[in-house]
Amino acid sequence: MLSFPSEWCILLTEPFESTNAIKKTGIISLYLLFIAIALYGFIQLKRDCFQRLWIIPGR
Repeated sequence: MLSFPSEWCILLTEPFESTNAIKKTGIISLYLLFIAIALYGFIQLKRDCFQRLWIIPGR
């Protein structure tokens, strides 16, 4: 198990306390994750549609 001295924890978290950056980065990462999932679903939908139309050789 890793253990860090308390000085490291203070140094790592100090920049985030005043700017609320942890919430901002969390919201941004969730937003990017949602975009990635939507894009993946859209690509899979289009790919399946093209395969049904015989444009792309089937599975």
